[in-house]
Amino acid sequence: MKPEAATPSFFRRACRRACKRWLLVVVLASSACPRSALACKIKPDPDPFPIDTASSDAAPAPSLTSVTVKRAQHAPPGNGDCAEVGRLTLQFSRADGSALPDSVGIRLTVAQGRLPQAFTIPTYPLLTTQGLLAFAGGDDPSQPIDFTLQATGVGAGGAESAPIDIHVNDPGQSSGCAMARRAGRPDIIPLAGFALCWLAFARARRRS
Repeated sequence: MKPEAATPSFFRRACRRACKRWLLVVVLASSACPRSALACKIKPDPDPFPIDTASSDAAPAPSLTSVTVKRAQHAPPGNGDCAEVGRLTLQFSRADGSALPDSVGIRLTVAQGRLPQAFTIPTYPLLTTQGLLAFAGGDDPSQPIDFTLQATGVGAGGAESAPIDIHVNDPGQSSGCAMARRAGRPDIIPLAGFALCWLAFARARRRS
């Protein structure tokens, strides 16, 4: 005795169950990846250096120890994971190589070139943390960076030292790898799941 053939309604019910399961998987996967729902929180500039006009402390000339450029993964806009943010850190010391005290601020000015996209250099003296200044902002990693800063040491009373030049350079990423993951790109897996559900439903209707 041959088994009874499956009815069209059976296929429709099976398709609905499969689609419901897939939708549940998509919802759970989305909730497990909250980074896209969170805003990117960065501190773009260091804090201002406090000036005490009653102080007469001299400002020692700073010496640049290192420059670190970390390019973004892709150009703005972002999706909440800060992958569109580039970073620039400057490490200073005294001219004799000893640590720069926090009682000495640093004033930076752009002497030549242009800053990366969405980067800013405040005009006021900046408070260092063990001689370190860190900046962050929107950055297109496919574009080269080439600019020169002037840095002066700032004493507690506002006196400034002679400036030093800081050349910041990065050639950028010439390949298309950095642009492969763009903010706002629709996820392929949910779209593929919906397409499969639609095909299964259309196939069941044809059988009916």
